Amino acid sequence: MAITTFSASMVVGVRVFPVTAPLALPRESSNQNDVARHFDPLSCMTPPELAAHFGVFLLRHLVPRPVVDRTVPKLETWVFAAATTDEARAAVKKLRCWLNADSPRCFLVVVNPFSGRKRGKRVAQGTLLPLLQLSHEDHTVLVRETIGPNHAATIAQEIDINTHDGALLVGGDGIVHEFVNGLLTRPDRDQIRHALPIAHVAAGSGNGLAASLNALNPARAVLAAIKGTTRPLDLMALYQDADPVSGEPETAPRHPTYCHLSFTWGYLGDVNIEAEPLRWMGPLRFELMAALRLVTSRSYGARIAFLPADAASASSEGESSTGADSSVTKHIHRPLAEIFAPTSEWTVLPSMRYFYLTAHNVPHQTYTFNAAPHAHPHDGTMDVCMLEAGANPVRLVPYLLDQTKGAHVGGPGVQAQKCRALVVVPLHPDDAELWNAYGPPSDGADPSLAADWRRRTTRVGNMVADGERIRYAPIRIETIPSMIRVFVPQDLDPGAFAAHAPPHHTLRPLGSTWARRGSHGKATPAVPEPGRDSAIGGDSEASVAEPLASG
Repeated sequence: MAITTFSASMVVGVRVFPVTAPLALPRESSNQNDVARHFDPLSCMTPPELAAHFGVFLLRHLVPRPVVDRTVPKLETWVFAAATTDEARAAVKKLRCWLNADSPRCFLVVVNPFSGRKRGKRVAQGTLLPLLQLSHEDHTVLVRETIGPNHAATIAQEIDINTHDGALLVGGDGIVHEFVNGLLTRPDRDQIRHALPIAHVAAGSGNGLAASLNALNPARAVLAAIKGTTRPLDLMALYQDADPVSGEPETAPRHPTYCHLSFTWGYLGDVNIEAEPLRWMGPLRFELMAALRLVTSRSYGARIAFLPADAASASSEGESSTGADSSVTKHIHRPLAEIFAPTSEWTVLPSMRYFYLTAHNVPHQTYTFNAAPHAHPHDGTMDVCMLEAGANPVRLVPYLLDQTKGAHVGGPGVQAQKCRALVVVPLHPDDAELWNAYGPPSDGADPSLAADWRRRTTRVGNMVADGERIRYAPIRIETIPSMIRVFVPQDLDPGAFAAHAPPHHTLRPLGSTWARRGSHGKATPAVPEPGRDSAIGGDSEASVAEPLASG
């Protein structure tokens, strides 16, 4: 007699065997279809004749699991005999009640067949549908395949909220981005955003959200949906101003793009976009382009302002967002002149050059890169990380050799802080603000010093939201707490991603190490004045040279 123990969290489902199913099913199988094909298809109109046997199907895992579990689980099948078919049915009913899995549900499955190396359809047919089939004979599943860009958004806009209990999105982070944005453009978005939880069934190249929820293997994400365990997920709302180069008037932007993953600008944005022609290489393309951009570094000019997470004026805790027409933060839609004014509530950094800047909603940018280890899915903040130009980015290489630890946030020159809102205004190398900060060489100074920073400052770069390129224009970002709900494994521990990273209180806050260029092009560090408001206008050399509080 075989004896086994397992946790209820591992159980996929319990089913009575049809008389046509063999009793000698494999105890372990890495192909779920080997078992599921012996059972009736989902939503079968003619139920099969049942036998006096029932089976328990489970996905066993280590306890505790790794922080990002990359193991491929095997489906275990345990067959039990009953005296009669009625006794088998009664046992199944009792077990389902104990597992809280006695109610059939309706799932929408949206598949991107082109994601990754065209893995989407294989994952749906080889993992997702078989597991749903084994979990309950009365589940209803509607499968839709995307046929082009933004089709997932169209599907989200058209679905009937009253007929679906959850949406399983098969693909990379792009399909999640499209579906969520489509969902939040609906007139009934306030009702549907919590009533329709989503699961990211990873089949792309990056799979940052799935890794951040420790559901990297598709079977784990499907099991989370079967269990129905959900948690809230913050979203970052991105508003883009008119492009100042085009001469458009500055207006308050009101129609956001929602991001579940990240906003990247500079180095990481370049890596993401410029690796696209190498898609045939799979995830390796990101590492190759990352190495190339480290040795051929670029810098970008910008004005930056932010609201720290601990700022009392940044947010109203009891205020709830209604989507595109409301704001958690009070000041995100103010004119830029007010945001960057000396009397502003915002912490304003001097106009200067940056190697990269990122804002993360969840820890992982890709499944191998723990970009923001202290990020939390629903703490109401974004984790902003940046590195100023002038610091040698090659010094970060030792920290990036094992990208899963997130140790780079404590690397040389890196600044990181939790924020509720962020504003980035890109600057052209010829803009007066950068000249005021770095200045032309004075008489008798080496003219190559000024030419050097201008030559190394890129005119137009890549701004990327959830892996998709957006306009290179001023951008405002705010975190909207608990905007949607996601299916998560029952053992998810959001704090585990920071286990090998420097403690958050030891990180350099934004603006703590900034430097300005003197009249001879030499770097002059500015010592922050404790307790001083960090408001710098950036319109004159005198204002740029003011000390900045560490925030």
